Amino acid sequence: MKVPDRIAKLIGKELRGNLSSAEREELDHWYSKQEEKFPQLGSEEFPAARFSVLKRRLGLRGERRKLIQAVGWAAVAAMLLVGWFGGILRPSTVDQQEQVSMEQPFERLENPYGVRRAITLADGSTVFLNGGSTLAIHRQFSENRIIHLEGEAYFEVKPDSVHPFVVHTAGLETKVLGTSFSIRAFEGEPQYIAVRSGRVSVIDAQESKMQQELRVNEALEVAATQEFGKVRLINPAEAFAWVEGTIIFKQQPIKEVFYALQRWYGLEYLDIQELNGRCQITGTYSQMSLKEILESITYATGINYELTGKRLTAKDGNC
Repeated sequence: MKVPDRIAKLIGKELRGNLSSAEREELDHWYSKQEEKFPQLGSEEFPAARFSVLKRRLGLRGERRKLIQAVGWAAVAAMLLVGWFGGILRPSTVDQQEQVSMEQPFERLENPYGVRRAITLADGSTVFLNGGSTLAIHRQFSENRIIHLEGEAYFEVKPDSVHPFVVHTAGLETKVLGTSFSIRAFEGEPQYIAVRSGRVSVIDAQESKMQQELRVNEALEVAATQEFGKVRLINPAEAFAWVEGTIIFKQQPIKEVFYALQRWYGLEYLDIQELNGRCQITGTYSQMSLKEILESITYATGINYELTGKRLTAKDGNC
């Protein structure tokens, strides 16, 4: 059985124990659909009506959990799920070969935290990839302008009326012919698409009828439930500032600010559990060191922080 990419990610998060309530509902809904297709899942032999029960039946604990973590959660979870349904669906060798052939045409490029770089694609388009982000680019890109993104990137797309430029993120497809736009799609956060020039079409990968067109200086936020938010106008100087090396926060919750700083400055350890979550930050930081930004935030909020190399701990705050 071929498990959708979105479901494989949710399975991986469930196995790690950090699935949100909305994501758990989405995963349980998918699993219930499998029960409808394959009634054997409701039998005595396969009684799991919810994925939490399925996880227990997989026996994911102890040393086996360590092995799965070392190999890669999402990939192994998908294989485990295929194994779970194997007695019912009996997937053929052809199905497995098709899955492999779909993965091979893509080349992965990964930016660790603290690294930003520009990438020129085979068709002349340019991608600015932010820290903590990954691209999977089709190897025959000039004729298959397909990209998979995890994280944040800004795209300047060369026009090509014959070959649309498509960016796949978790559950969404953003399609263009020639334009400049950005996408932020970090795991566990709402997705955000903003347009600088031209037009883009954002499509729900599961429900193709659900789509939204964005024009110049418009943005769309899509929550993890895949419900489209309202299109809103943006200030391009703010929305695309990170491409020029500037960080802008506008009434941003303090914890989101620290996660952004972790990606920007490549922090290896971040502890903000005791931080006052009511604090919000507004500020523009251009070509500043992490310590300078932290001092500015401390002055505004009264937080206490300890920065040692790439390790940061922050707590308190008088907001």
